[in-house]
Amino acid sequence: MPGAGKSTIADGLKSKGYDIINMGNAVRAEAKNRNLEPTGHNLGKKWSRCNSRISCTTN
Repeated sequence: MPGAGKSTIADGLKSKGYDIINMGNAVRAEAKNRNLEPTGHNLGKKWSRCNSRISCTTN
């Protein structure tokens, strides 16, 4: 949801010492670990898998 304030909240929490996990960055890193080109198709496919499981460690 663009413009919902996620980054604003994340920045505030980060300044208080919380760790921030950006799902887009996590998916891109996982694609890189699997030697996948970071195309919309590959990233979307990976997001689908991550979104339907507790962990993103499955093939």
